[in-house]
Amino acid sequence: MRALKFLVILMGVLIAAGLAVIVVTLVNRAGSGDKAGPGTVAVDLPPGASVVETTAADGRLYLRLRTQDGRHIILILDGATGRALGTLELKPAPTADPPR
Repeated sequence: MRALKFLVILMGVLIAAGLAVIVVTLVNRAGSGDKAGPGTVAVDLPPGASVVETTAADGRLYLRLRTQDGRHIILILDGATGRALGTLELKPAPTADPPR
């Protein structure tokens, strides 16, 4: 009977220790996520350009810029890293000649 009592206590301690390891692991993994974003990221704008509008969607940040000569450019950034993904230059459509 004494051996059985010892085994039951030992198994209870092992179960408690295993559960503690699982809880500590879950807490550490949940707390280690990078929730602050990329930190400080320098974004190079074209010379003389200014930000007119910003929009965020689908994990991306869209900056509408106005250049010195009045053109509009959309700069697309990755929302997680701040890395530039590409640019869109907005140009007016050519006008068709009026009918005669």
